[in-house]
Amino acid sequence: MNNFLCSILLFSVSVIIRIDAQCDYTYTNDRYISPSSFEPSIGDLDQSECDQRCNNNSRCTIALLTPSPFNRCYLYEAPLIFISQDTDLTQCAETCTSMNQCVLLNHWGRNVQRCYIYNDTLDNFPSGYYFNVRAGDTIAEKVCP
Repeated sequence: MNNFLCSILLFSVSVIIRIDAQCDYTYTNDRYISPSSFEPSIGDLDQSECDQRCNNNSRCTIALLTPSPFNRCYLYEAPLIFISQDTDLTQCAETCTSMNQCVLLNHWGRNVQRCYIYNDTLDNFPSGYYFNVRAGDTIAEKVCP
C-alpha cells in the first residue's frame, strides 16, 4: 500500500455513502490529486482549439482549458479521462456513476469547483501524480457490486 493510502487511513475518516442503487462511493475529504499534464500548456486558445490539440495526440485522453484570463490548454493522459469545471461534488459523483469507465473521482472544491474522473484506482496511478491535503477537496472511489 502506498504512503498516500496509509496516510488516508491514519489521518482521515472515510465514509461509504450510497449515491444510487448501483454504486457506492468511499469518500476521503480534504485530499486532492494533482494530475500532471504531459505537454507544455499553450495560451490564447479557445475550447475547440484545445480539444483539437488533444485529438491530434494519441496519448491524450482529455484536455483542460483554464478560464480567462489565462486560457491555457493542458493535455492529460489516462488514468485521467474526464474534467469538468463549475461542477459541485454531487454533480461530479453523478457523472462518475453514469460512466462505466469511472473508478475514482476527485472534486476540487472551494473556489475551483472542478471535477476530475479517473479510470483506475489510486494504487495503480503512474508517477507524476501528486496527492495533497487541502480543505474542501474530496477524493471518492466508486464501489459497484
